[in-house]
Amino acid sequence: MTSNHANIHKKVGVIMGGRTLDIPEVRIYHKGKNEGRAEGRAEGEAERKLLKSERDTLEAEVIRLKRELELLKQNMK
Repeated sequence: MTSNHANIHKKVGVIMGGRTLDIPEVRIYHKGKNEGRAEGRAEGEAERKLLKSERDTLEAEVIRLKRELELLKQNMK
């Protein structure tokens, strides 16, 4: 497939009076493209969940350390 697939598809449709050919290669291309996008979204969502979990863990650690710091400051007085 060419990088200008959409442009070529549009131009062919104009030449043919708005109708375009349903070529198996084009169908396979679009199916693969859609599957790739779905896979990418799923991977992205999994990564976001992992990062959120890590962020939540780090936020809890920051809170714990701030409390510990305040206790140490109070004990030094």
